[in-house]
Amino acid sequence: MKKSLDVWQVEDFSEIGLAKIITTDDKHYWVDTSGKVVSEQAAHVLIAGNYEKYALVNKAGEIVVPYGVYNNLDFSIMENQYGTAFVVEKEGSIGLIDDKGKEIVQFGYYDHIIQSCYIGLHEGYILPYEFGKNTYFVAKDGFGRLINDKGERIYDKRCHTAEELLMQFAVPATYIPYLTPKRDDGMYGYVNQQNELIIPYKFMYAREFENGFAKVSDSKNIEDIDECKWYHIDETGKKLHYTIEYNETEK
Repeated sequence: MKKSLDVWQVEDFSEIGLAKIITTDDKHYWVDTSGKVVSEQAAHVLIAGNYEKYALVNKAGEIVVPYGVYNNLDFSIMENQYGTAFVVEKEGSIGLIDDKGKEIVQFGYYDHIIQSCYIGLHEGYILPYEFGKNTYFVAKDGFGRLINDKGERIYDKRCHTAEELLMQFAVPATYIPYLTPKRDDGMYGYVNQQNELIIPYKFMYAREFENGFAKVSDSKNIEDIDECKWYHIDETGKKLHYTIEYNETEK
């Protein structure tokens, strides 16, 4: 069975066709380009007791890592849209744990650990999906290397920057947006490169297209743009509807 989700916030679609959404009841999911929740990409979420300490729980609500074990973490690091390993900090040292909470890389062995898919490359280039989610750029004593999600070195040539190393594995990105937002009489629409109106002026707010989809909002009389409700549209202006599979017993 399927049910629709009441969505409040959305993020841009990535090159691999996934986007994060947040519902009005503050649940976090990742959806594909059909709007369907991809459950395995949302296998873990964070519970924040405050802004410095976190607990890692699975989607069944079972605690994997107790609250307060790790501190000073950025949400984007621990939410880990891709892969099954997590970069964590403890008492000022960085380490890597798996999705069961087991230590993969000893805390303090590396000065920096960054999942490859989160590292910006030269414009027009991306990393292959499997490579980006399963590898990590690590730095020690000013030089970088590449490890996999088991902590094993897979590329030992020392480089000064993550971009320098990862560009050796990058491939050209194929998506080039041809529509841009334009405002007229207080409303936004989208025009093509010839300035022809393709999607009518009907949105209160509109963002650039990323990988085939754009974020738009119909919210009116909202002083703070962060309080607006957002959703995705495709390049024909069609609204993406978000759904999740569930069993009858979960209704």
